[in-house]
Amino acid sequence: MPYLAGLDVGQVVDHMALVVVESTEKPPFVYSVVFVYRWPLGLPNAVMIRDIKAVLSSIEGNVNLNVDYTGKGQVFAEFLEHAFQTAPRLRNVMTDFSVFSKAMKENLASNVKILLGEGRFKFKRGSGLHKEMLDELFDELCNYQIRITESKIQGKPTSELGALGYGQHDDIATATLLALEDAEVMPSSATMFWIRR
Repeated sequence: MPYLAGLDVGQVVDHMALVVVESTEKPPFVYSVVFVYRWPLGLPNAVMIRDIKAVLSSIEGNVNLNVDYTGKGQVFAEFLEHAFQTAPRLRNVMTDFSVFSKAMKENLASNVKILLGEGRFKFKRGSGLHKEMLDELFDELCNYQIRITESKIQGKPTSELGALGYGQHDDIATATLLALEDAEVMPSSATMFWIRR
């Protein structure tokens, strides 16, 4: 089975999150979350890189890993790339560093909403999954918002994406969007909303 992974690096006060998704090999593709984790704040980069390598090296199959290359991600990506080339090398991992723009977030969020609506994005419960993290992912997806407002500068619209409520997180949801960057592209729909099942 092909695997897609996303790593949201986060900033100093934001968490780092990793999501791994298993894809079926033939269309219509179905995507199942098989690993999700958010690291606590304050951990050294070396600890998180060690954990990432351990998770990805345990996967029997090839993994396409998309890493957020904005902000702190640029520095972390350099450490990560070096770590992947040192023993034990991750020969099963293809890494892509993405500048995660607002437009890209909007497109990917729309794709994930469509996959959810079609029942082709699943939350696979079982061993190896942190149940509380899976619940967090589901909540984050339900709370993920795209808010478009009128800008005070030249009257142009501007958008905000993610967890826009006080105290809410969106790092696991962002890692999921990154993981599904390599999923098929679908036409966006303004009528789709997150659905609690």
